[in-house]
Order: sequence, then structure tokens, then C-alpha cells
Amino acid sequence: MSDIEDRFIHALIYTTNGDPIAAAVIAGYNDPQSGLKVAKKLKHQIAEASELALILKTPEAIAALAAVLVDPTIPGTKERISAAKEILDRAGLVGTQKVSVSAPSGLFVLPAKDYGHDAA
Repeated sequence: MSDIEDRFIHALIYTTNGDPIAAAVIAGYNDPQSGLKVAKKLKHQIAEASELALILKTPEAIAALAAVLVDPTIPGTKERISAAKEILDRAGLVGTQKVSVSAPSGLFVLPAKDYGHDAA
């Protein structure tokens, strides 16, 4: 990825709140309208950088929850909790379940399926 593309992604996520035209200007593209084309070209890198940006917000979300525990009378407590839970959930830190399946051999046998022929 080129330096200008890197600047574009950084501006898109951290400076312009997702405005590709403004990000193109900040990054230094000659034609600001190229922002949409650049965004389409870099969609995978943008997704990866967005995921990182979300993960970087998790400490702030944890701090918000901790602050509410200390003082539940903070104005906007309900909204802070909701936003913090959403960030933590999307970052994969809350609401995920890990399931481990193992078998002694490489073969896993399921029980016979009951098709309900005996039911009257």
C-alpha cells in the first residue's frame, strides 16, 4: 500500500468520520472526487483498519463501564453502558461463546436421524 493510500485510510477512519472526499483531500489526492474510487479499491484494507479502530476503543469502553460502577449517577449512564457493551461485543470481547469439539479419531459419527415414520 502506498503512503498516500495509507494517509487516505487513516483520514477516513480517524479524521473525517468516514467521508471519502474529505479523506482524499487530507491524504493529498489531486482530485477529491477520487475518494470514492480509492475507497472501493481499498475496501479490504479499510475493513481491516476499521476493525483495529474498534479494538482500540475497547479500553475506553471498559473505562466507561468501570466509571458507571463507581458512580451510577453519572448523566447518560444508560447510553454509556449501551455504547460500551456494543463496542465490546463488536470487538469480540462480550457475547461470544467458545465451543471445543474433540474426538479420539478423525471420524465423528452422528446418531441415526428419526424421520418420524412411527408417529401416528
